Amino acid sequence: MAKSCCSIDKRMGTQLRRQSRTQLPSPRRQAEGDSSVTPRRRPDSNFRACPPMIGESLALDYIKNQTVNGNRVYSKAFTLRPGNGTQGVDIVAYNEVTKKWDVFEVKGTKTSTPRPLSPDQKDLGPQDYATDRIERALGGAKKGNYKDPQFVDLETATSRPMTAADKVLARDVIKDIGSGHKIDVTDIVIGDPKMGAVSTGNVRPKAWTK
Repeated sequence: MAKSCCSIDKRMGTQLRRQSRTQLPSPRRQAEGDSSVTPRRRPDSNFRACPPMIGESLALDYIKNQTVNGNRVYSKAFTLRPGNGTQGVDIVAYNEVTKKWDVFEVKGTKTSTPRPLSPDQKDLGPQDYATDRIERALGGAKKGNYKDPQFVDLETATSRPMTAADKVLARDVIKDIGSGHKIDVTDIVIGDPKMGAVSTGNVRPKAWTK
């Protein structure tokens, strides 16, 4: 992987600029620091986060720094989103130790009070919730299938409509889901890149169980 930071592809940038002109951000997107409204963080490694969530960027910094015997635990991180830009599966990352796909739900806020899991996330648990959302992206769910699902590669910071290869990868994830994690990111302060400041926050991981 390249050591220099990769830029978001032109199509993603164009889409975000268009959305920022025509849509008001939801309270959730405002709370988590939507990059179409506020400056997004530029992580200092090649394990990049994509917009729109500042909380995801900070959570990814935590995930990428997990090591065993000097080797990085997680790789091949990605997320799936509906075409309307709302969140689907926050982060799916391959655990090189367990050889399974771990699921991460990130809850970011500017306040000191952690945001709770949604009713679906609580009731289904990480395995069933991730399976349901991936099935929606693949068009195989009983209801709520995503329109124009987007595959976001978090290591290269690129977003694209799901390809045949992406769908094969997503099906592999369903077959081999490992553990679930909730990552609370509180007290987020959005940095101004023009001033050389990065966004900060308190990252507190915990187990996500049904």
